[in-house]
Amino acid sequence: MDRGDEEVAKLLLQLCEMGDITRNVVAKGMLQVRKNSLSESKVLFKGEASKQSIHKYSVIRRQSSTENSQPPSLPDSAIQNISDGEGPPLQSVADSILSLPGPSKDCDLPYLGYEEEQKTVLETLLDLLIELKFPQYLVTLVLSMLQETDYKQQFMEAFCSRYAKIANLLTHRFEPDEDQKLCNRLVHASVQLFSNENLTFKMVQNNNLLSIIVSALSDLISRTLIKVDHDTEDNVNSKSLFVVNCNHDIISHHRYWPVVSDFHNLLSHSKIATHFLGEAALIRRWM
Repeated sequence: MDRGDEEVAKLLLQLCEMGDITRNVVAKGMLQVRKNSLSESKVLFKGEASKQSIHKYSVIRRQSSTENSQPPSLPDSAIQNISDGEGPPLQSVADSILSLPGPSKDCDLPYLGYEEEQKTVLETLLDLLIELKFPQYLVTLVLSMLQETDYKQQFMEAFCSRYAKIANLLTHRFEPDEDQKLCNRLVHASVQLFSNENLTFKMVQNNNLLSIIVSALSDLISRTLIKVDHDTEDNVNSKSLFVVNCNHDIISHHRYWPVVSDFHNLLSHSKIATHFLGEAALIRRWM
């Protein structure tokens, strides 16, 4: 993602912060099937009338913020410009948001046994998040629309389907302190996603979320194991044991804690805890 693409992402965040109407438009755009790359579609809103209306609202919002008051609702004239005549309809505005590029073709992140087909702008954005190791401006953007019900549900589904890839980021090499920044951003996102018991339980039932998280944690810890020889007193029945290497970066830098935190958050919901205790195979894998 180049400088121009980053500016587009920040523009979308500013639109989300303007109010319910613009946030809803951007969220709908995120759920549309991706058609164009950023280089093919540089214009977010078509039509001078609609652009002027959004700009006017932005100015009014900044003025109201300085007075410590609530920003006014989008003027009726602005809504008319966007939905009728002078500007494109709301659906066209949403469609024009399909502008974020996909991850580079030479991205070396493994899919850990499956390949995810890109379908929407949101899914493309999540793949970018993974490739770029969760930059703060993109994390803020995707979380800013969680108030939209349809967006949150599809975001959770896309997040769960990519959880193995996300957890795999914790095994990469990092500059000093960068791994802790990544951990903080992962937890910041997942805490908001897994706070709703009913929606999270739905992910457990339909997307095997508990199994995915337990497997991700098992994979992380297995990377820290080292083989040691254990000799019995008679040196006849010597055995090879595997123990955790506490000097491994995953352990010493506490990189495992985002996955452990997610596991604890899931089990804090009574429905999910009951479901977990009824899965003998899952308990054995966890232990």
